[in-house]
Amino acid sequence: MLDQNRASNTGFRAGTEKFLLKGLVYCGHCGCAMAPSFAYSKGRKYYYYRCLVNNDPSKGKCPIGAVNAKALEDLIVKKLQFLAESPEFVDEVVEEAIREEREEGERLKKKKQALAKRLQEVEGSARKMMNLLEGLEETDPRFAFILQKLKELGEERDGLKKEIELLEFKINEVENNYLNAESLKANFKYFKEVFEHLTPQEKYDLLHLLIKRIVYYGKEVRDGQEATKIKLELWDIGPISSGESFTERIIWLPGQDSNLQPTG
Repeated sequence: MLDQNRASNTGFRAGTEKFLLKGLVYCGHCGCAMAPSFAYSKGRKYYYYRCLVNNDPSKGKCPIGAVNAKALEDLIVKKLQFLAESPEFVDEVVEEAIREEREEGERLKKKKQALAKRLQEVEGSARKMMNLLEGLEETDPRFAFILQKLKELGEERDGLKKEIELLEFKINEVENNYLNAESLKANFKYFKEVFEHLTPQEKYDLLHLLIKRIVYYGKEVRDGQEATKIKLELWDIGPISSGESFTERIIWLPGQDSNLQPTG
């Protein structure tokens, strides 16, 4: 599977430095990508994932700013290893994700039903307008008005059909997006067993194979403790790698230090 995903190798380096999570990290405050960067302090070089919104002077300064690259990478690896040791937690994640997918599916179906009802109303109004139009002369002042209304109804009908088509696609995607808990457990167990024995390039490949997206929210106080909050979106890779995301799970990591100041 690593060999099949070698296309990701082009994003492995930023300059001559290795960033294992390059392309995966996003800011939880503004939604922008957090790109690899570095800075010098007291003669030492420090590596970060920095929010790109701060590169745009037309936008406000992001309070997240940056996170120490090594600290975040260690954090993610530690949490993936934790999942390998916590099959009960994986079961909980799977159960919650399936419930959320079903709820999302029901929400999308209700929205589709409402749009379908409106589409019927629009088409009914259009038919009535057409019947009225058939009995009018072109010189009748109502003729141009009805033509304009028919145009507006036609545009609304086309928009509704596109929305319904998109919803049908999303509903089908949700219904086929259920998890395989045993597959996830096997993937996490494999990760724990092999990760420390891989080369930096292979570590990069494996992390990108498992992780679709990391949202970094920075530090918050939770239950009286300072905690780093992240959200992981992982790929569902079963017997056949499909590239379909499976869930998003909020993971609180108490006691992790993401201070950007030099230490030691």
